[in-house]
Amino acid sequence: MTLQLEEVYRRSEQGVLKPFLCRADDGFTYFVKGKGAGIRGLLAEFIGGRLAQLLGLPVPPFCIVEASSDLVAACALEHAGELGPGIGFASRQVEFAQEISRSTLQRVSVELRQQVLAFDWWIQNEDRHFGAEGGNPNLLWDVRAQALVVIDHHSAFDKAFDSSAFFGSHIFCDQRNSFLEFEFQAPQIARFATVLEHWDEIVGGIPQEWLEYLADFGADFDIDGIRQMLERYRQPEFWTIP
Repeated sequence: MTLQLEEVYRRSEQGVLKPFLCRADDGFTYFVKGKGAGIRGLLAEFIGGRLAQLLGLPVPPFCIVEASSDLVAACALEHAGELGPGIGFASRQVEFAQEISRSTLQRVSVELRQQVLAFDWWIQNEDRHFGAEGGNPNLLWDVRAQALVVIDHHSAFDKAFDSSAFFGSHIFCDQRNSFLEFEFQAPQIARFATVLEHWDEIVGGIPQEWLEYLADFGADFDIDGIRQMLERYRQPEFWTIP
């Protein structure tokens, strides 16, 4: 499903890519990444988001949107050209969400911490960490629901992924020893296998415009290679800590 964007409110200050806050023709408000995110970032967002959905992780509803030439031309915001025109990735705004803090982090269950850590390891996503000055957790806390919200996968499937740095800096690195436990590995392997049964469905949902861009101009993004990368979970080495 592709929604039409009807109004652009402002550019969000959350995250490095600063997505635009927009209202679509379904009446909902979305954080939208368009041309400025690059084809690689858009593809990583979509594929990573679908994998997270199928795993049952708490990601906000997301969809494909189209920013018309007229909308972009009428937008007075700076850098409106980074929105479009064209097809973008839209993550629905969670109304009562705020960036997760060290205090709210303690409310996340051990099971969910382990699952998010395993998911990011699986998709080679280093972009979820706290640093001395706050870091970039790419996690929200829904104040009303008192629940974790998982966002932003534009850095997933990174060829320069540093496995040692991952387990040292990930926001849930305190759960890394779970990788060594069969009680954790067995159900997680089954979940990954079930999700990959939907791979053709995932790829089939990629906008044709993005695929045509890859074919015409190329990009540092190999969809078939990503599928092979995700098969790493079958190897014993996947379940070790570097």
